[in-house]
Amino acid sequence: MNKRALTILISIGFVSTSLMAKGHNGSAGDNQGVNSQQQQQQNSYKHQFKHKRQGQGQGQGQGQGQGQGQGQGQGQGQGQGQGQGQGQGQGQGQGQGSLQQLQNLISQQPMAELTEEQKNALVFMYQEEKLARDVYTTLSDKWKRKIFVNIQKSEQKHMDSVKILLERYNIPIPVIEDEIGIFEDEELKPLYGELTEQGLKSEVDALKAGITLEEKDIADLEEKLVNAPSDITIVFNNLLKGSQNHLKAFTRVLERVEQTTTTQTEQTDQATETATTETEKTDQATETATTETEQTDQATETATTETEQTDQATETATTETEKTDQATETATTETEKTDQATETATTETEKTDQATETATTETEQTDQATETATTETEQTDQAE
Repeated sequence: MNKRALTILISIGFVSTSLMAKGHNGSAGDNQGVNSQQQQQQNSYKHQFKHKRQGQGQGQGQGQGQGQGQGQGQGQGQGQGQGQGQGQGQGQGQGQGSLQQLQNLISQQPMAELTEEQKNALVFMYQEEKLARDVYTTLSDKWKRKIFVNIQKSEQKHMDSVKILLERYNIPIPVIEDEIGIFEDEELKPLYGELTEQGLKSEVDALKAGITLEEKDIADLEEKLVNAPSDITIVFNNLLKGSQNHLKAFTRVLERVEQTTTTQTEQTDQATETATTETEKTDQATETATTETEQTDQATETATTETEQTDQATETATTETEKTDQATETATTETEKTDQATETATTETEKTDQATETATTETEQTDQATETATTETEQTDQAE
């Protein structure tokens, strides 16, 4: 039997003993007797708890399960068992068994003449427990965290506990149980929207919404426990302990998540700082590369200008060469004409030389003829 089960049994014994004492004795002296009986009852439960802890395994598990679930058997829990039976026993005890046990305990309490304020308190707390269940249902669908799933189930049990009181006093159930986010109370209507809107932002905000809701639940229960009759006190005390446990659970998980988030943020900041440094280095390298590119572009531009100038000089040289070739061609033509004229002149000279030679021959012939004539003249003269 765990500590929570022991607390429930002690509370049951205390309430039952107190009510029995009040039903039979109305004086202060009788109350002292009740207190003594209460102390004995608590000691008895503690003794049973201590004795049961000595038994392990299957015996302990079955004892808790049947004892809390059905509200009866104690025998099997006293035995010396083997194995691990604790899980099964607790499961039965905290399920239908504990709700049935609560209903049995409430039925043993005297019916009270409830004031309107007390009736309104039951209606309000039923809706507030529904508010918690609906908010945690919505947030568990979003974040898939086990804490929301578990506490949402617990809030459903709280609703069922208050429902027992509503039915006991024939007070109409204020809202349809399965309709998420529907409430009659004007104070609770906007809270569902506000808390779910906050909780859907992030896991941290969802846990903070749970803390806010449990703190409100605790404050409302403490207020409505004042001067409450015994049956309402039993239920509201159970709800109060549950909300206090929920608050501790939300706070513990929030601290763990925030610590993890802080570590992740520090790592992200460090990574960002490293990335910034790398970016600055990249920017500097880019700036250097840009400068080198500009210098290369300038050198390329200079080389292009020089190339253009070279091309222009080459073009000019080509034009000059073409002119020279043309002049050479013209000179060649002139030379050919000169050679032709020379050749013609040579031919004429040769003709002149031939004519001269002919004339010379003729002259020689004439001279010879003259000489012959002279000879003949001389001979004639001599003959005379």
